[in-house]
Amino acid sequence: HSVCGEWCKYRKPSVSREEEIQRQNRFQQKGGVLWKHIQQIFAELTTKDKMAQCFHCYSCQKNESLNNSMSFLAPKNKTFSLTHSLVDRAHFLVIIDTEL
Repeated sequence: HSVCGEWCKYRKPSVSREEEIQRQNRFQQKGGVLWKHIQQIFAELTTKDKMAQCFHCYSCQKNESLNNSMSFLAPKNKTFSLTHSLVDRAHFLVIIDTEL
C-alpha cells in the first residue's frame, strides 16, 4: 500500500494488535467463501511438484529470442500457407538458432 493515496485505510498504521489481525484476516470474514476458494487454489499450486516446475534452471530468454526471430522471418500479417516458404523459414531459423 506504499503507492496508495491518503484515502487508503490500510496505509495508516494500526491502532492496536487486534485491528492488525482484523486487517490480515479480512478475507475470512463474511462467510469465508472467498477465503476458502483462494485456499483451495493456493493448495493446488504450492505442491512440491508445481513449485519444481516454476523454479527450473532454464531461461525464458531463449524462447523469447526464438519467437522474435520467427516473427521477423514470418510476419503474422503475411500468409505463407500455400507455399513451402513458411517451412523453409522455420528450418532456416532453427539452423541459425542452433549455431549461435
